[in-house]
Amino acid sequence: MSERSKLINYKGKEILFFDYKDLAGEDYLKEIDNAKRITGELISSGKTDILIFIDAANSVHDTKIWKAMLDNVEFSDKRIKGIAITGVEGIKRNLLHNTTNKLLNQSAFDSSKDAKDWLVSL
Repeated sequence: MSERSKLINYKGKEILFFDYKDLAGEDYLKEIDNAKRITGELISSGKTDILIFIDAANSVHDTKIWKAMLDNVEFSDKRIKGIAITGVEGIKRNLLHNTTNKLLNQSAFDSSKDAKDWLVSL
């Protein structure tokens, strides 16, 4: 784990949290790679029903970031039960919905409480 990624317990369930707040460029790409590595380690360890919460508030999404995110979708595994994202609005939310929601059980939320509540309800 890193300072921007950690396991949190919410209502008795473990959620993998990735903090992408205020990230852009190479720093953002580095954290996406870190998330892929951590998720891969959990999958390799045999963990199933993985819940992921991402906060992307005030982050900058350019074409490199979208490509890295789409690469992560292709990497994702059926053992990932759900991904909840906060901090995406407007066109970012539409792009997210149109590109990744069809491949993953993923949804965007306005608050972290709503995101975590949805995850633990799965």
